[in-house]
Amino acid sequence: QTMAFASALPMRAPMSRRRRIEARAADLGKGEGPADVDVRLVFPDGEHRAKVGVLLRNAMKDNNVEVYTTWGKVWNCSGAGQCGLCMVDVLEGEEFLNEKSDHERKKLKGKPASWRLSCQTELVQPGTVRIQNLPQTQ
Repeated sequence: QTMAFASALPMRAPMSRRRRIEARAADLGKGEGPADVDVRLVFPDGEHRAKVGVLLRNAMKDNNVEVYTTWGKVWNCSGAGQCGLCMVDVLEGEEFLNEKSDHERKKLKGKPASWRLSCQTELVQPGTVRIQNLPQTQ
């Protein structure tokens, strides 16, 4: 009986990350895809641009912004969210980023609330985000 009911429901694939990003861009009233929407990233070493939908870690690497300390370059998990070495301090513009996941909260337990793991932080809408990279060295 359960099987008959379940098979009667139309199967719908989960929305892909790209589709969610495109939907967000459309909600902004611009109708632009992720490749057309910029996020302004301000670091101590300068200002850079990245696209909506990109992970902060990737945007930092693409713009040659230091993601890891010297030891972090050797021991990092390559963006899998396991090592906790790609921490950043979001000084301004948190509303343009995705919400912290339970996993990220667990990894950052005991750290300031404004700290994020750049490998788990997605740029979700256009705006300006001011970031201190390598906050653990400050």
